[in-house]
Amino acid sequence: MATVLIVEDDEHVRVLAELIVQAHGFQTLAADGSEQALAFFNDPDQQIDLLFTDIGLRHEKYGGLDLAHQAVRLRRGCRCSTPPAEI
Repeated sequence: MATVLIVEDDEHVRVLAELIVQAHGFQTLAADGSEQALAFFNDPDQQIDLLFTDIGLRHEKYGGLDLAHQAVRLRRGCRCSTPPAEI
């Protein structure tokens, strides 16, 4: 079963995203920011097949695009996705 790492600083959005992804049969990990997400990527025992990240992570060292670049550098096989821009 594939594992999706959801990175979202808004707790309500993060929980909703987890529920939707799990309802489609995927396992999930959740992080509230880039530092927590990178901790998952730096753990060699943690399976991550897809990074789903908010682009506009507020108050974070890395924004969503920078986090995606770091993810691919750390895990060559990891795919990355972002939600549509906020309206």
